[in-house]
Amino acid sequence: MSEVLNVFNAYNNFTKSLLISIIVMFCFWTVPFCIFKPEIFAFPFYMQIGLVVALTILWFIVVSILSIPILAYVDAEQEAIILIPSFFAMFYLNISIVVSYYYSNSFTYFLRVAVAIALLGFIIKLCVVGLLYRYTKKK
Repeated sequence: MSEVLNVFNAYNNFTKSLLISIIVMFCFWTVPFCIFKPEIFAFPFYMQIGLVVALTILWFIVVSILSIPILAYVDAEQEAIILIPSFFAMFYLNISIVVSYYYSNSFTYFLRVAVAIALLGFIIKLCVVGLLYRYTKKK
């Protein structure tokens, strides 16, 4: 175990935060499969892990791209370049799970809600950044 910790401590802060974020999001992505698609557990374990890892990385990339406007305005020094998209990714995922569980028990409905909430969050972030830019420009 100490060898794993030594290897982990050798990484820089960006890589550490990226790995931790992906591991945490991996745990959050298993919940929709348990709720909406339990038949996935009939497949071999490596296929389950591969699917969840692929969705985790894809979700993180999409939310990171959609977080660019707020990152450019809020995090100019790029100190929290992983923290902010990770927060939004987990927040959007949790909201999607709750909304999908309340209205339907379909995994495809969950995916549609997740994408819609991510895009809605992007639009809200654009509006907030635009208002902040306009407000700071007037002063």
